[in-house]
Amino acid sequence: MSELCLRWRSSFANHENRFVLGDEEPVSNEHVVVMPPRQSDARRTGAIADLGLSQDWLARAGLRVGGWYPGRLVAAAQGPLGTLAAAAAVRVVALDGGELTLDANPPLAGAEVVASRPPPDEPRVREWLGFGPGLEAVDDIAAAFEPGATHLARQDETDDALFYAAPRMVHHIDSDARTRIAALYAHWIDADAAVLDLCSSWVSHYAGGASPFRSVTGLGMNARELAVNPQLDTWVAHDLNRDPVLPFDAASFDAVTCTVSFEYLRDPSAILTEVARVLKPGGRFVNTFSDRCFPTKAIALWAVLHPFERLGFLGASYHRCGLFESIDTVTIHGAPRPPDDDYFGQIPNADPVFAICGRRVA
Repeated sequence: MSELCLRWRSSFANHENRFVLGDEEPVSNEHVVVMPPRQSDARRTGAIADLGLSQDWLARAGLRVGGWYPGRLVAAAQGPLGTLAAAAAVRVVALDGGELTLDANPPLAGAEVVASRPPPDEPRVREWLGFGPGLEAVDDIAAAFEPGATHLARQDETDDALFYAAPRMVHHIDSDARTRIAALYAHWIDADAAVLDLCSSWVSHYAGGASPFRSVTGLGMNARELAVNPQLDTWVAHDLNRDPVLPFDAASFDAVTCTVSFEYLRDPSAILTEVARVLKPGGRFVNTFSDRCFPTKAIALWAVLHPFERLGFLGASYHRCGLFESIDTVTIHGAPRPPDDDYFGQIPNADPVFAICGRRVA
């Protein structure tokens, strides 16, 4: 299948956004598309009362400084914010008492984007371009990805050992997403690598039936799941929310992967520090996720963030801890849902893929 592919750089990473178009779509040579420059006059401040927006509405909408929201959320706005409402995405710059400040610069404003072809004029791609690529970049709004104690809490704070006590021999993402994640791991990780599969289970999402790497160690919650995983050479059952210290020596691994699980970890900063400790200098930490999860066990911040912003949260976390460099992100959308999936015929598109890879600072 052909893809529309955007490549661009933010202040902290290289980004690639891919949208699967289908077999019938031709693909042209790559060319640079310069997005509209950032406009300072695209920022407006207005009184909440004048907009007809109550404090209750703001609380229900969960607005936060630095967050991106569909322009339609304020489509009824009048006065100083009215001209911004037509934008596909607006960002909250400030929320100060009775005043709301929004910025309607497009997410990719000012970026030089290398595109694989001109964007096709179809609604699903326009929607993706208007409220997707660019939201994962970190900019001058420092509060955007600063999780506090509340954002790291979860709806269900009962012992994780109880939640994961019974084995779940089911896939949590569809086969298209699993195949694409396996391809990303193969792209970023050498075949002779010693790999740690963090938050592992009965499958490890690597290509092939057996381990494609020199060795794979699994760390997960359920011993019965880990014991039947054909891609693991060895494994250990360990609760990272009870004890974030990884039971491995420093510089033990060439790569660490975490598949559709990082959102369940209560102390992301501690996990990043530990991953960096057990990685060899130059080793890679690859995180992948989709838009499906156990919502009661995910940190509250996950529910607040747009899926592209979740990638921004991970990118900001990698960058700010100072232990990772050469950060790359990839997003993949638009593929048709595979016929073997339970939701085939109900949901048209396959589960999206979000991925980030960073190298351990030497």
